[in-house]
Amino acid sequence: MKSSSELAIDGRFLIKQGIEPGPKLGKMLNTIKEKVIAGELENNEEAIGAFVAKQD
Repeated sequence: MKSSSELAIDGRFLIKQGIEPGPKLGKMLNTIKEKVIAGELENNEEAIGAFVAKQD
Protein backbone atom coordinates (compact mmCIF):
# COMPACT_ATOMS: atom_id res chain seq x y z
CA MET A 1 0.00 0.00 0.00
CA LYS A 2 1.53 3.28 -1.09
CA SER A 3 -1.22 5.77 -0.26
CA SER A 4 -4.33 6.10 1.89
CA SER A 5 -6.47 5.90 -1.23
CA GLU A 6 -5.46 2.23 -1.53
CA LEU A 7 -7.03 1.44 1.85
CA ALA A 8 -10.04 -0.85 1.38
CA ILE A 9 -12.20 1.29 3.68
CA ASP A 10 -12.83 4.95 4.43
CA GLY A 11 -14.48 7.02 7.12
CA ARG A 12 -17.96 6.15 5.87
CA PHE A 13 -17.23 2.47 6.45
CA LEU A 14 -16.19 3.19 10.04
CA ILE A 15 -19.33 5.27 10.64
CA LYS A 16 -21.41 2.31 9.44
CA GLN A 17 -19.49 0.18 11.97
CA GLY A 18 -20.65 2.51 14.76
CA ILE A 19 -17.66 4.83 15.10
CA GLU A 20 -18.83 8.40 15.73
CA PRO A 21 -17.43 11.10 13.41
CA GLY A 22 -14.66 13.03 15.13
CA PRO A 23 -11.19 12.48 16.57
CA LYS A 24 -11.84 8.80 17.41
CA LEU A 25 -12.69 8.08 13.78
CA GLY A 26 -9.48 9.74 12.59
CA LYS A 27 -7.39 7.81 15.11
CA MET A 28 -9.03 4.56 14.05
CA LEU A 29 -8.32 5.26 10.37
CA ASN A 30 -4.66 5.95 11.18
CA THR A 31 -4.36 2.81 13.30
CA ILE A 32 -5.89 0.70 10.53
CA LYS A 33 -3.59 2.22 7.91
CA GLU A 34 -0.51 1.59 10.09
CA LYS A 35 -1.52 -2.04 10.74
CA VAL A 36 -2.18 -2.68 7.03
CA ILE A 37 1.20 -1.18 6.08
CA ALA A 38 2.94 -3.26 8.79
CA GLY A 39 1.27 -6.42 7.49
CA GLU A 40 -0.61 -6.93 10.77
CA LEU A 41 -4.06 -6.49 9.18
CA GLU A 42 -5.40 -7.54 5.78
CA ASN A 43 -6.55 -4.71 3.55
CA ASN A 44 -10.16 -5.84 3.08
CA GLU A 45 -13.51 -4.87 4.58
CA GLU A 46 -14.05 -8.17 6.39
CA ALA A 47 -10.71 -8.13 8.24
CA ILE A 48 -10.93 -4.42 9.02
CA GLY A 49 -14.54 -4.77 10.20
CA ALA A 50 -13.53 -7.56 12.58
CA PHE A 51 -10.65 -5.43 13.90
CA VAL A 52 -12.98 -2.46 14.49
CA ALA A 53 -15.51 -4.67 16.30
CA LYS A 54 -12.79 -5.81 18.73
CA GLN A 55 -11.84 -2.23 19.61
CA ASP A 56 -15.01 -1.41 21.58
